[in-house]
Amino acid sequence: MEEASSSSTFAQQAAALPLAELLGLGLLVYASLVPIMKGAKMEAFGMFTPRAEITNGRAAMLALAVLLALEDRVHVPFF
Repeated sequence: MEEASSSSTFAQQAAALPLAELLGLGLLVYASLVPIMKGAKMEAFGMFTPRAEITNGRAAMLALAVLLALEDRVHVPFF
């Protein structure tokens, strides 16, 4: 939401993050990886199947990469 009020691109906002927020993000990523490292089983949970989650995750990563590339090319925030 800050893009609309500050006219900063995604990359500019990420570069300006305070250290505490970066550490919090790192902790979240670490906590997400612990079950994978301990060998958690990839089981379906309702509509959240492993295949659907992998597909959604890949689509989100691709969309973010496209957003970053477009914002870098035109130097204008899209949201």
